[in-house]
Amino acid sequence: MKNKWVYAWIVISIVVPMIIGSVLIFSPYLFFTKEITASALAGTMGLRNIAISIVLILALYNKNYGVIIYILMLRGLTEVADGLSIVISGQSGNVIPAFVLAGVSFFVAYTMQKTLKK
Repeated sequence: MKNKWVYAWIVISIVVPMIIGSVLIFSPYLFFTKEITASALAGTMGLRNIAISIVLILALYNKNYGVIIYILMLRGLTEVADGLSIVISGQSGNVIPAFVLAGVSFFVAYTMQKTLKK
């Protein structure tokens, strides 16, 4: 390991968001006050979607197809999470569009992976 700090940061970048995400799911009151609005949460989700799109654009520009595959899988998983979230869907019948988008992302990632292996 030439750059130990790089690997340390990667581990921190994996572990800390997973811990915070778990706490947000099971005990959101630890992070949010009563003043937090649905529009504030939607804004945060929107910014994360924009960030993922920017990284995808950069990966496309650099023709880093392995990264593109993983970002498409990430996009699919975020669509599943959005679909299961009552913040987006409001009710169970509205999950279908999110699941369709997730399925398309997973299919394109799978197709790209198969194409690159040839």
